[in-house]
Parts: sequence; C-alpha cells; structure tokens
Amino acid sequence: MVLLRPSLLGVFLSILLAGTAWGAESEPAPIGQFFGHFKGSAIASQKFPGGFGKLDNRDLDVSIKPWDSGGFSLSWSTVFRSRKAKQPKKRSLTLNFVRTINPKVWRAARSGDPLSGHALIWARLDAKTLAVYIIELKSSGQPAMAIYRRTVNKDVMTLEFERRDDGKAVRLVRGDLHRQKK
Repeated sequence: MVLLRPSLLGVFLSILLAGTAWGAESEPAPIGQFFGHFKGSAIASQKFPGGFGKLDNRDLDVSIKPWDSGGFSLSWSTVFRSRKAKQPKKRSLTLNFVRTINPKVWRAARSGDPLSGHALIWARLDAKTLAVYIIELKSSGQPAMAIYRRTVNKDVMTLEFERRDDGKAVRLVRGDLHRQKK
C-alpha cells in the first residue's frame, strides 16, 4: 500500500488548486451569473457490476448568493425519492466560499485536511461551469470524492454530480433546474 506523506499531499493540492496553467482555457464567466435560486429535478443512477443501473428521482433546490469580499454562499437541498423507500429523504448543506490567490478558485470556509478527518472543499469556475469538489477519506483510508458541476445558460442550471470512491464512479446524477423569479 502506498501512503502519501502530508508534504506530498500539499504539493498535489497546490498543483490542483493552481488551475490549468499548462493548457489554453476560455475565460471564465463572472461568478454573478450563478447567483439566484434554482429548482428542478434529476435522475440518479448507481454503479453496479457491469454498468450503471437503479435509477432514482431527486428534487433539487439550489441557492447561490454573494458572501464576504468576493466569495459566495452555496446552499442546496436534495429530496431523494426511491421506489423502495416509503418516505422521501431530504439532505441540505450550505457552504461559504472565500477567494484564493487564483481568481478562478474559491476555498470553502470550513474546508479541512482529509488526513485529519475533515473534508477538503473548493470551487472552481471554468467558462460557464462552477464545479465544487469535496474530498474525504473513508475509515478504510480510501478517498471518496464528490464533484458537483453546475452550468448556467440564461435561466437554466444544468447539474451534473459524480461520486467516486477510490477513483471508481459509483453514482451519477444529472438534472436541470430553473431560475426562480423573486
């Protein structure tokens, strides 16, 4: 088993957070285009041997607003509607993001060190997509990563969520949300 020393983890994260300095990239859209309240639905699929299966419906609610000197606050709720469950489950989370030295990257105010039991959380703006990355370590030491990609086109936000455990895709979610009028 190969273990990363904390110093190597820091180098890896520095490179990751530095952005894509090696390749040409389109200029990011301003973060303000993501501000608003969006509601919609999605289809989730879970990975099984041989492919993806087990489709579930989800209701989504996302709110993004300015926060603290160029940062932003991101709140989302998901209602899970499973055919097997008698009652839907609801999960909600709010994360506040602060600027970093990279104008395309924000760090979650409550981000931590996965090796100390706290999730590492950051957001990255690329063209018209705001991606949020969450890395945690399972009790086994295997990494678990969640990636939320939100793309806004006028009043429609397309959400693509991917859950990876130890580098393998285990869940995919895709849906469209619509900007709510005030």
